[in-house]
Amino acid sequence: MFPAVEAGSAGGQVVDKSVDAGELSAHRRFVEVLQAEVGDVDITKEDVLVSVGRGIGDKENIPMADELAKAMGAVVSCSRPVVDAKWLEKSRQVGTSAKP
Repeated sequence: MFPAVEAGSAGGQVVDKSVDAGELSAHRRFVEVLQAEVGDVDITKEDVLVSVGRGIGDKENIPMADELAKAMGAVVSCSRPVVDAKWLEKSRQVGTSAKP
């Protein structure tokens, strides 16, 4: 436990360093819109997902996740390493770089 410190100013000042940027360009241009591939199941439309990752251990263990998903009224989704190993298709991938 420490005694309370009196609130007060720490000093200092605000210095405006704004500058006119002129006619800057990001040198980017729109190329095209790519639609996400949808496989046998659109996981973005599902209410419940059973998601597997590296912890599933082996491709032969995925049917166990399928059984669990069916019992729960869900579908199986996965992390990127599972897609990279070609255990499930990319349309089943979830995470920060995919949907949902």
